[in-house]
Amino acid sequence: VLNSEYASMLALEFDRNPIIDEEAGFDIFPPPTHPDQSSLPLRPPIVTIMGHVDHGKTTLLDTLRSASVAKGEAGGITQHIGAFSVPVTSSSDGRSMITFLDTPGHAAFSAMRARGATVTDIIVLVVAADDGLMPQTREVIELIKKEKDTHVVVAINKIDKPGVDAEKIKNALLGEGLTLEDFGGDIPAVEVSGLTGQGLPDLIETISAVAGMADLRAEQTGDVLGFVLESKMHKGLGPVATVLVLRGELKPATNIISGMTHGRVRQLTDSHGQVVKAAYPGMAVTVSGWKELPNAGDEVLQGSDTNIKKALNNRKRRQDMASMLEDAEAINLQRQA
Repeated sequence: VLNSEYASMLALEFDRNPIIDEEAGFDIFPPPTHPDQSSLPLRPPIVTIMGHVDHGKTTLLDTLRSASVAKGEAGGITQHIGAFSVPVTSSSDGRSMITFLDTPGHAAFSAMRARGATVTDIIVLVVAADDGLMPQTREVIELIKKEKDTHVVVAINKIDKPGVDAEKIKNALLGEGLTLEDFGGDIPAVEVSGLTGQGLPDLIETISAVAGMADLRAEQTGDVLGFVLESKMHKGLGPVATVLVLRGELKPATNIISGMTHGRVRQLTDSHGQVVKAAYPGMAVTVSGWKELPNAGDEVLQGSDTNIKKALNNRKRRQDMASMLEDAEAINLQRQA
């Protein structure tokens, strides 16, 4: 992207008279990345569970979610907010949580991928031991091959069923280009049962180990960068949205912008419905205080009230311009028909 100075010089080369309107070009962008990532604190890994329909993803997530309640606040009841965190008891590196996103088929993921944003650190590919590789399994494998920076753990589910053969699944995955650790590759496989809970501690430990090797770090101070996972109207709180924080610190009274809407953070709650004072990288929280519902997949950024109003005006103007151009294109196509 050219700044106004270089764009002006380019225009002058073509004997044009550039007119610079800094206000019209203003927007709010994510803060620049830290020059020394290794100096930043560790953050929890963000995990998405994927796989073929009926291979037990939902049961697996429900069992993991139940574990997060059992180990979390006493008497806590999980709220479906699009994500939840599971404590890691054996973590020796200071990373005490794993955040699971439980909306893998959600519009948010398509929207984030469309703009080149990858929020998932680890994909858990669930394959049913009694069913093998199916069309959606292969779709996930293709996605894994494209997501070069995303780590993978294979969960061979329904291992409690009699007569299942985990080795057959591992060989089939090898045939699809996923080389497991058993065959000298770097992808771990864990045999689990979402129904009985068998193997789930091993799965949590494996994810934690993969995250440790990935050395996931982020700024826990400064302006926030996050993404909307889902949004809804809440009786009493108005528009609320689940925000996954990637960088910075999100606190009450912070002015935030997301897509074509904005707000001032009124309250932050976690997946147990507990009010939290701040959200840090790797955490997903329900945020209230929005003027309108933000869209799933939109960036959440921090700014001053004045800058947010300027940015919103410019975003609205650009949106109107794009809509006008689309209408004009449609009219031209009709005329040509």
